[in-house]
Amino acid sequence: MTESLDIVNLIESNPITKLTNDYNNKLLMKIKQNFTETEQQLFVSSFYCYLNYNSTTDFVIDLDNVWKWLGFGQKDSSKRVLEKNFILDKDYKSFAPQIGGAKKDGRGGHNKETIMLTIKTFKLFCIKAETKKAKEIHEYFVKLEEILQQTIQEESDELKKQLSEKNEQLSIKEKELEENKKMLEETEKITKCNEIPTIYIFNIDTTRETPELKIGVTHNVSKRIKPYKQICKHGKLEFTYTVENTNLKTMEYYIHSLLSFSRVKDEVFQIDVEQAKLIVLNVINLFETVSITNNSEKVLKLNQLLEKTKPEIKISTAEIACQTDFDENIPETTPLLFYDTNIKDNFNQFIDKMCIVRNDVEVSSKDIEGLYRLWNKEKPKKETFHAFKHYLDTRFKPCRLEKQDKNHVVYGYKGVSLKEIEYKKKVVQSDAQIFIFQVCKFSPSGTILNTTLLEEYQKWKQSVCKEINGNEANEIKDYLKDCEYTMYSTIWTPYGNGQGYYGLYLKSDEHKCKKTSSTGKKVYKIHVETNEILGTWDTIAKASQYENISSTKMSHAVRLKKIFNNDYFYTTTI
Repeated sequence: MTESLDIVNLIESNPITKLTNDYNNKLLMKIKQNFTETEQQLFVSSFYCYLNYNSTTDFVIDLDNVWKWLGFGQKDSSKRVLEKNFILDKDYKSFAPQIGGAKKDGRGGHNKETIMLTIKTFKLFCIKAETKKAKEIHEYFVKLEEILQQTIQEESDELKKQLSEKNEQLSIKEKELEENKKMLEETEKITKCNEIPTIYIFNIDTTRETPELKIGVTHNVSKRIKPYKQICKHGKLEFTYTVENTNLKTMEYYIHSLLSFSRVKDEVFQIDVEQAKLIVLNVINLFETVSITNNSEKVLKLNQLLEKTKPEIKISTAEIACQTDFDENIPETTPLLFYDTNIKDNFNQFIDKMCIVRNDVEVSSKDIEGLYRLWNKEKPKKETFHAFKHYLDTRFKPCRLEKQDKNHVVYGYKGVSLKEIEYKKKVVQSDAQIFIFQVCKFSPSGTILNTTLLEEYQKWKQSVCKEINGNEANEIKDYLKDCEYTMYSTIWTPYGNGQGYYGLYLKSDEHKCKKTSSTGKKVYKIHVETNEILGTWDTIAKASQYENISSTKMSHAVRLKKIFNNDYFYTTTI
């Protein structure tokens, strides 16, 4: 039998002060303040038992030691309560004396039964006893629960407060780190520009609603703006641009002349930051263009710059028509869009992944722009394509390609070409796949209308004696919808515009091209209501030059028979 614990003696001989030296916390303080001496002793004994025994498996409390203390008149009364409310061998155990042995208990000799309880059973037994002492113990447990809940709440509130303070400190640290990062980035930007011919825009006070900008040129930005940074508490370097082979003073004078309407004093101008950037970038672009020594390149660049000026001062674009599918009218937002960091990173990523950069290679404008569209997996906005063209013009050398098509002049870029693409078939063979690889060809610059593709697919089926089942459109669509080499969109083709695919064309069209300057077809200007011929020209190029619109727009107008001002249209057939 397990050695018993004299719980009554433990309770009555251990006041709360025995714990306070080692466990001096809020809970003990509350117990001392709110518990009676007896209740404090109960707490200490319970704590002792918790540390030294398992409350459900160790049978350490002898019923003989506690029944009188609990207020029972006889042991049998306490035994009946125990048997009624608890389970033998689980909550308590009964040990009979050895056979033949009798224990003397003051009077005659009789067999003495020993009953041992677990600590948990003893606590519940105290409550079930329904004696005066049991009521005191019951009140003790109620008070203890209240004090525990109160203490836990206080500790929780304290932890929340500490956590809030830590978060606030962390937020302050993060803000300091962010400010330090910005200062470091600005310092790096300035350092990179040291000893390099640079145009700069310095915002004297970023807190002002209407900025005042110091705009000038220097060979050492760091040294130049150092005194400004010391004087201007809220000053910020907004923009820098390095220039080479340019007379800086002439460029500075030109910029200041354009900004004279907003001059405050000397080199300080009251103007919006983005407007100032746009003006400066346009001036830089113009100076860089006029300094180009290759005349054909200069012509190409000037046409881009002068597209929105009066038609009579434009340089003829007949030769370079049809080299790109995109509107020639580059919006004023293009330079600013090009200097957007995210967009420029996107352009750089495309060049790194899909292109070869080397001095001895070249690529047509149409091919590289077409592959960029397919690489994006969605048709970019017009402004993005204009920015991409500006990016290519800046990074590579615009030129007339050495390898020319016999039908028309091909323009593009020197110093870059496309990586070879291996067009792979899908694992599962299908009629649509066989047709596409036999009749069509993948190409970054390819375009094909959905209607054309369907018509050719049905013709192919007939030619190979396959049944026309009426589901050909879905067969083509299902095959191409997840094809990485094509993209479904609204497209322009030599045969019209509509829904179709970029990246694919018919092999039979391989030597055909959307021609403008080289076409021999006459162009007619027709009145809408009377069909009267208002004008005739030998080529689209001559028609566009006479009518003061670009060759590409004229080509589109002829192909679509677009009506202008509800009055007339252009056509090559009458």
